[in-house]
Amino acid sequence: MKNYLFLSQEYFDITICQYGYEQCCANHTFGPGMRNHYLIHCILSGSGTYRTHRGDQSSEYHLHGGQAFLIEPDQLVHYYADQDTP
Repeated sequence: MKNYLFLSQEYFDITICQYGYEQCCANHTFGPGMRNHYLIHCILSGSGTYRTHRGDQSSEYHLHGGQAFLIEPDQLVHYYADQDTP
């Protein structure tokens, strides 16, 4: 994973905080946890599950290659790669 940070953010409407590429192992997971910025995950191949939690409501999405998901700041999320097709 590579991180890219601008020295001064006052001149930018949007700033890339991090970017990278990862080929996940089976059952690779994040969360439950929160981020302090927007984060887009694009799934190139394989599959996995993405869960969001807002107050009393939870949503679960089964995703695969060609799809993406957006994590919003301060939103509780949990995502993990599939065991058979990570």
